Amino acid sequence: MKKYYLLFALSVFAFNAFGQGSNASQMDPFCAGGSTLTFPSATGTAITPSDAQNFGCLFTQPNPAWFYMQVGTSGDLVFNLQQSNTNGVPIDVDFITWGPFPGPPPISGPTNLNSNTQVDCSYSGSAVEQIDIPGAQSGQYYVVLITNFNGSAGQISLTQTNVGQPGAGTTSCAILCPLSLGEDFTLCPNTTANITAQFTPQGTYNPALTTIVWTGPNGPIPSANNTLSLNISAPGSYTVTITNPACGPDPITDTVVVTAPDPMPISDPEDITICATGAAPYTFNLESNTPVILGNEDPNNYQVFYYLTQADAVEGFPIITNSSAYPSPGQGETIWVGVMDYFTLCTEIKSFQLFANPAPQPGQPDDLFACDVNNDGVEQFDLTAQDADVLAGQDPNVNIVTYHTSATEAENNTGAIQAPETFVTGDVTIYVRMTNVDDEDCYSTTSFDIDVTPLPEPEAPADAFVCSDEPYVLPILEEGNYFDQPGGPDGGGVLLSAGDPISETTTIYVYAEEGVAPNICSGEDSFVVTVYEKPVVDTPAEVFACESYILPGLNVGQYYTGPGGTGDVVAASTEITTTTTLYVYAQTGTVGTIICSDEHVLNINIDNAPTVGTATALEQCDVSNDGYALFNLTLAGAEVIGNQTGLEVTYHATPEDAAFGDNDIANPTAWQNAVIEDFDDAEHPVAYIRIITAGTTTNCATVVPVTLIVHPRPVIAPITPTFCVTTTIPLTEWRSLTLQPKTAKPRITPPIQ
Repeated sequence: MKKYYLLFALSVFAFNAFGQGSNASQMDPFCAGGSTLTFPSATGTAITPSDAQNFGCLFTQPNPAWFYMQVGTSGDLVFNLQQSNTNGVPIDVDFITWGPFPGPPPISGPTNLNSNTQVDCSYSGSAVEQIDIPGAQSGQYYVVLITNFNGSAGQISLTQTNVGQPGAGTTSCAILCPLSLGEDFTLCPNTTANITAQFTPQGTYNPALTTIVWTGPNGPIPSANNTLSLNISAPGSYTVTITNPACGPDPITDTVVVTAPDPMPISDPEDITICATGAAPYTFNLESNTPVILGNEDPNNYQVFYYLTQADAVEGFPIITNSSAYPSPGQGETIWVGVMDYFTLCTEIKSFQLFANPAPQPGQPDDLFACDVNNDGVEQFDLTAQDADVLAGQDPNVNIVTYHTSATEAENNTGAIQAPETFVTGDVTIYVRMTNVDDEDCYSTTSFDIDVTPLPEPEAPADAFVCSDEPYVLPILEEGNYFDQPGGPDGGGVLLSAGDPISETTTIYVYAEEGVAPNICSGEDSFVVTVYEKPVVDTPAEVFACESYILPGLNVGQYYTGPGGTGDVVAASTEITTTTTLYVYAQTGTVGTIICSDEHVLNINIDNAPTVGTATALEQCDVSNDGYALFNLTLAGAEVIGNQTGLEVTYHATPEDAAFGDNDIANPTAWQNAVIEDFDDAEHPVAYIRIITAGTTTNCATVVPVTLIVHPRPVIAPITPTFCVTTTIPLTEWRSLTLQPKTAKPRITPPIQ
């Protein structure tokens, strides 16, 4: 039991009269604060020796008075104790205190009151004493025995002198008016309880001065004020507060906590549905819900009864006596059930309904179809995907759908497929049983087929690589058809045929399908035909050149020193100085696929001018002295070529004719030098010798000038002979002389060499 007393700091109040207990079993409570507590001196009483093991310093114990106090606030307690007779004359007073004790009083006997529990004691002849109780703890109890050695009638006063000082404790006045609401308790649902305050004030008490206030979990309860009893119907904390001058300056309170019982570890009942066969009423076993409600709980700990109404369930009477075979039309009738816990005697009330449904009527599910992805004859199916069609809107919580591989198993409710979500099978008929959850014999069956269609596996040709001059020709397929787009006939592509040429880079799709619409299984493969554009290189004509040839630029291709793009690359604008063969080559494609190439052979013929000597000038006499003479130019030609063979030599009158091979001198053995206007030019006319290698067409010639010198015939002027003979000349040595006058010699300008 939890019992709470509100501990108050003691303040100013006093009792004008206070009774005393003459033995320990009748000890009275007291509390004291900063004001004086007075009570009559004891007279005519005697000590009971068995009340304590010993009485400490009190060698005698005349006129004893027994008291106890309870510590309110922890701390030191210091009291002033005085006694005077009825005339106010101080008389001797003595005391002894024991403690602390957990309580509650009366506290007596040698096991409690002994030298080990003695706190303070005085047996002096003084009328004034000081009681010291150091380190008192809140809630503890102390016992005080006061004796009247003088024996005269009078009064005793008690005052706490250290009130308000640091470390000071207080005493509780709640012990003057004990109050209890009793033990905390549990309130069962749907029940009421009465709380009665046990209030036993001590000493002088006037009930007319008492006020009583109740509060509950929702605040004050005015209807119960100034009564000691309260009726409740809900759990919560309930507190009573009582004030009366005899109980001290502060209210005293007590609280009782009313709790709801822990929920029973039971479940809600389930609605009972049966298969309606025949006419109503139908028989229901209400007790089928008992194990549903109790679950794993021990049925020996509970009492379960069924009722027609909620009021009956709350009252607990009358119960349904034929609960195992209860007749009902099954149109949602509500049945109430009361479950009583034998330990708490609390009852929980629940309800459920009764339904009589027609036998299940399964819908007709569609056949299932799948493509055999691995072509192993089986595929996985989720048969539960058919549940919705089978239930056809009927409650899945009321009807159980199972799948079977034979009609017999479906009828007998045996051999149900254990993992219908992952059922692996080939072509088969599946039989479906739809059973009422509450009645195994309430069922219907239907069926559907499963079709596993082999998945086509068309095989596309390998990726192909061709040159543009030789298109790829689609080969004949073992399975499927060609399309230029994925997806077959529904893919929007063009149907292609074996034998069709493919002249552009294209992805070709091979598509095949099996089955009958809408259950079509298709397979597709693809390959890529890569068409490389075959290059067409430039085809420059064969070259015949003199001395050198500058390679022109190409639109397509490059010059190589070897065929097939081998050797060195020769750049355009390169000067070719020897006869050579170059290859104009270009290619597309890659080494790993196909090389598409074109090549042109370019022969470059370089002719070099013959290397010859120089010609010695030819000289002739001008017989006619007309500036002309006949020259045999072949003599100079023979001199120029020396012993070389394979050369062709021609003779020309001008360097231009010699350079281009024009106007050959027809008779070089008797060629008369050219006509000159100035006779002097005839002295050194020039002819030109052209030498080329026989059989060449490049006009690559060496031109050698030959100087022609025409010597004029001398003309001797006539003279008169004068003979001066000083020597004898034989007549046999005389010659006939014709003397002519000498004419001027013509000037011939030599040709420029």
